[in-house]
Amino acid sequence: MYKLNYQIQFVAAHKLNETPSLKTKECKNLHGHTYQVEIIIQVDRLIDDMVIDFGELKETVKELDHQFLNEFLDNPTAENLSKYLYEKVKEKMDKRGMAFTLEVGVKESDNNLITYSERNL
Repeated sequence: MYKLNYQIQFVAAHKLNETPSLKTKECKNLHGHTYQVEIIIQVDRLIDDMVIDFGELKETVKELDHQFLNEFLDNPTAENLSKYLYEKVKEKMDKRGMAFTLEVGVKESDNNLITYSERNL
């Protein structure tokens, strides 16, 4: 089994929707983060001696760099962002035509990490 672990940062702004779960009221105001993204892909076999080209993963994340995340997601929480990026990477992996497992983690700060995954094997 091969396990790819790709990490990348990007900077973006967002504001969260006011919901009953939002206790940090300042987060409904426009603010930004230096996000850290971790993409983990496991496969049993390689295609062209690769899991996936790292450049494809970079391209997926960098489309969000220096952007207003509310233009991509209705409520750009770390949870929703991890699922959004998961779906983008999953599309690329599905095109490669191999079984895989995928996890995408998003950190807004050093104190928190949310990871989204589904079982694809």
